[in-house]
Amino acid sequence: MHNAAFQHIGMKGVYQAVDIEPSCLGKSLLRLKEPDVLGANLSLPHKEAVVPFLDEIEPVARRIGAVNTIIRKDSKLLGTNTDADGFYQSLMEGGYQPQGIALILGAGGAARAAVHALSQAGLTLWIQNRTPERAQQLLDSMQVEGRVFATQQEVPFSEVGLLVNTSSAGLSNLQETPLTVPFPELQSGATVYDMVYKPLYTRLLLEANEQGYNTVTGIGMLVHQARLAFERWTGQSVPASVMFDAVKDTLQ
Repeated sequence: MHNAAFQHIGMKGVYQAVDIEPSCLGKSLLRLKEPDVLGANLSLPHKEAVVPFLDEIEPVARRIGAVNTIIRKDSKLLGTNTDADGFYQSLMEGGYQPQGIALILGAGGAARAAVHALSQAGLTLWIQNRTPERAQQLLDSMQVEGRVFATQQEVPFSEVGLLVNTSSAGLSNLQETPLTVPFPELQSGATVYDMVYKPLYTRLLLEANEQGYNTVTGIGMLVHQARLAFERWTGQSVPASVMFDAVKDTLQ
């Protein structure tokens, strides 16, 4: 995606994936301070661990508790988070009409990005997680009011207007689904969003579509968080379609 973006704006640049052992994270970040580096993205398990090594953390990343994008400013490293905005932009582009309650499945790092975005939009939030204490800690740490469910059998799905899967259930396995109950009856016109983007259409989305609900795939979040990071590094905007076209054939 990023290399396609560099080509689109006519800028000589290269985006490379590098595997970093957790014990080497601090030392590896020194490379980012060199003049030929614009910044970096981070994936698990580094999004939280990186915080002590950065010179500055933007408020959005501090509230979410995770950094997915580093920007080099002179010789200093600034940490931010583009996941939340990427998620919400893709949600709105997917035809979501705010209604009812937003139910988030999972309480990990991806859930924190969703909680930030949806709470900023003023939605009422519920979280279902098999470890309810973790979900409650997430809400408390982000100072968000919400309701926590330990099992899906407890959830009054008829009040849910947005169902968001932030867990890895369904990743590269079409037989998996984050639902432990038969597909629930949501509010009429509800939206089902799956952050898993490979496969593009998960079992959760296929079943939601069969039930007539609006569905949104995770590729939009992938593309928009990347687009927003690229803009912070270069100061130049790139159409989301450029990045989407570069990655879409790899996600079937």
